[in-house]
Amino acid sequence: MFLNTLPTKEQLLNRNVALQADQQRYALETIHHVIFSCCYVNRVWKQWLQLLQSPSPLCHVAFTNFLAPPSIISSKEQTERWWVWWAAMCWYTWKMRNQCVFEQGQFDGHKLGQQVLMFSWSWLSAFNNSFSYSFTQWQLNIGLCLLGSRAYE
Repeated sequence: MFLNTLPTKEQLLNRNVALQADQQRYALETIHHVIFSCCYVNRVWKQWLQLLQSPSPLCHVAFTNFLAPPSIISSKEQTERWWVWWAAMCWYTWKMRNQCVFEQGQFDGHKLGQQVLMFSWSWLSAFNNSFSYSFTQWQLNIGLCLLGSRAYE
């Protein structure tokens, strides 16, 4: 994603890959559009950022979004948690996009949110020794858990 090599319509056309007629009828699809600015996905990003009480706008460059967490995140531990959550959001957004494109699925913001919650919590629980929140705590108040609040412990 950081190298802009995911097979979006833009990248496929740049590589002279022929697209099916039904894939050509939509506007040119860029990685930024798929992951950040599509109106459906952008709504989900904004909801998550509101949970952190951070109205941070999303940059047009994926790598910049990754390196610039919301201003409320200040410690190394918080930043690492943000990166895991951010990666889960991007990964599951891409998977949902593929489901919509290749399986005629429908975008489901609630399902996307649940997948991001589960994946990010399971990854943090398995690989981060300082992360000791239950899935219920993570689901009920991800903001406190991302910020490392001891209110739950």
